[in-house]
Amino acid sequence: MLNYRLLVLISVLSFGSSAFADQLLMKNGSRIIGTLVSAEDGKVVFNTPFAGDIAITEGNIETIITDTEVTLLMKDGRAYRNKRIVLGEDDLVAMSDDGPAVHFNVADVDMVNPDPWQLGDGYKWFGDFNIVADLERGNTDSDELDADFKSVWRSLEDRYTMSG
Repeated sequence: MLNYRLLVLISVLSFGSSAFADQLLMKNGSRIIGTLVSAEDGKVVFNTPFAGDIAITEGNIETIITDTEVTLLMKDGRAYRNKRIVLGEDDLVAMSDDGPAVHFNVADVDMVNPDPWQLGDGYKWFGDFNIVADLERGNTDSDELDADFKSVWRSLEDRYTMSG
């Protein structure tokens, strides 16, 4: 009886750490456990507890299995939200609790976990502001004050740019 309990405890401890985590199975046989952050432009960003965010080239990955739900943005603009995925060489299977599994060709997927503005939800803002002051006294008098800025608000349909 004691051996049975010990066996169950070892099984729970060995599988418990990866029971609710995403997994990357690499072509070299390595397995990385963490959370799938995004996939875009041939790179997969994966968050691990030991190394933080790491970017991996898709060519080095054999399989991606997610336990957390992700959002898929297809090249034709369709979005599939709240799906768990299993990704192989050329086939991606998207599953959810409320519907049947859907099969996709990997080449049809544009992004995994895109930013909300890339799905048409809101705007992305970025820009910069620079200011320079220069004051010299002595043999020559010199005063200078420069300032400039650039601000961009972007959505799928609109782009507003201000600069000066």
